Amino acid sequence: MMTVTRFGGFMVAAAFALASFLVPPPARAQVRFNHEYVVKVVCGNMERAVDRPLATGRYFTIVNIHNPVTARAYFQRKIVQAGPRTPSTISRWEQFALEYDEALGITCPQITKQATADWVEGFLVIQSSKPLDVVAVYATSGRDEFVTTFHTERVPGRPIE
Repeated sequence: MMTVTRFGGFMVAAAFALASFLVPPPARAQVRFNHEYVVKVVCGNMERAVDRPLATGRYFTIVNIHNPVTARAYFQRKIVQAGPRTPSTISRWEQFALEYDEALGITCPQITKQATADWVEGFLVIQSSKPLDVVAVYATSGRDEFVTTFHTERVPGRPIE
């Protein structure tokens, strides 16, 4: 009987810990997003065609976000695709939270999924409640899968009024 009680207590504690980790950020009305970061993103395969703006190959972007502030930072992100002949396609906002010193990577599969597209060329827009460190990593490869270019860029924030 005592073993069951300990196990049950462990399960309750584990469930509580998991539930506290998965708590969604407060509703948008409760959070003031006063910092914005706009990151250039290019994700997917560019096939050879006359009207394509970029060279044939595979394009990758990963965006790393770090919370340097000693308080929880809430942020939301959306994808804005830049069409050459049509107006932008804009995804819905997705919300997240980072504790102090936590970091998160946003990869091309996540970007294309949020944009509901196989090819994304446009912007990842991040709005946050606290200042963040945002760094973009860009890479390309040809058909042989070897990286041919690699570049990192720190993305400056701007105030939202």
